[in-house]
Amino acid sequence: MTSLFGNTTTQQGGGLFGNSTQQQKPTSSLFGNSTNAPATGSSLFNTAPQQAQQPMAGSLSAGLMGSTNGALGSQSQQQFAQSRLQSVGLRDTPYADKSVEEQVIVLLKKWDPESPDTLLQKYLYNAVNPAYAPYYHPNSGESEREWETALANKPVGDDSTAYIPVLVRGFRALGERLELQAKVLNSLRVSLHEMNNSLTAILSKHQQDISVRIEESRKQHTSIAQRTLRLAIKCQILRNRGYALDGTEEKLRRDILALQERVAKPSLQSREEEIWARMVALRERARWVEEEGKRVGAAVEAQKQGNGSTLPDSVLQGANKILRDYDGQLMHLAKEMDEVRREFEEWDRERRS
Repeated sequence: MTSLFGNTTTQQGGGLFGNSTQQQKPTSSLFGNSTNAPATGSSLFNTAPQQAQQPMAGSLSAGLMGSTNGALGSQSQQQFAQSRLQSVGLRDTPYADKSVEEQVIVLLKKWDPESPDTLLQKYLYNAVNPAYAPYYHPNSGESEREWETALANKPVGDDSTAYIPVLVRGFRALGERLELQAKVLNSLRVSLHEMNNSLTAILSKHQQDISVRIEESRKQHTSIAQRTLRLAIKCQILRNRGYALDGTEEKLRRDILALQERVAKPSLQSREEEIWARMVALRERARWVEEEGKRVGAAVEAQKQGNGSTLPDSVLQGANKILRDYDGQLMHLAKEMDEVRREFEEWDRERRS
């Protein structure tokens, strides 16, 4: 290295096993003079270095003019640092051999929802029919091993529901899934409205038509019972007088007694009251389900407006549970409607006969 006044310094660094090496870099100075200043550095095994004295003029000029002599080159310093790290048991980080561009690319892949290596991915679950569950498989771009692991860790459901893992990457996919659940909730709400309207129409028809017909039938039955009673009295009087009844009259008497027994049977009125009570219970159940759906929908909308497209897992789990409950309630309501309709048809057929 050359000082301002042309002093040429000689650098001597420590070798790997304590041997000293000398490097001379003579160059022309500002005034054409040259000096040799050997400098030694410590070796790997801490061998004491030997330093050669520089001329007083050279050291004085270097101190006054701010020029310094390098003890080690950049390459020897790096090798020395690595050897010291290895000697104390430290190793380089995984990204030590990567450039800045490669590290930036790795970081972008970690935060890119379209990348398979992203950290913004999670397996959620869809409820499906158990008969079709074996036909589901991972989509293209998904890891089959991770999909199988998620399938093994699926939540435990009943015999009528199976759960299939679905990979969600990024906040956009999570928002789309939430919007889909909101659409399903709205469709269920529309179905509940339709069922409520159907129940209202059935109750109105029952009050306007069936109740009137039942009242008329009750009056007719009362009149027929009175006429039958009078006829039975007359038949008894005739029998007591010694007049024998023929086969037609005897058959008529048996039919009249059977009709009187059916009219006086309390099961007819109890069945009517039971059908009415079940229809009222169905209507109340539909109204409760509708109010619960409105409450959950309002909570979901408020959460979306407050936090954008990010929702906590508790809200998503609650929405999934409510949707499953709605599905079970709809199936129960459908069964109840079919049973009420079947009983009403049997009662109407029996009344007409």
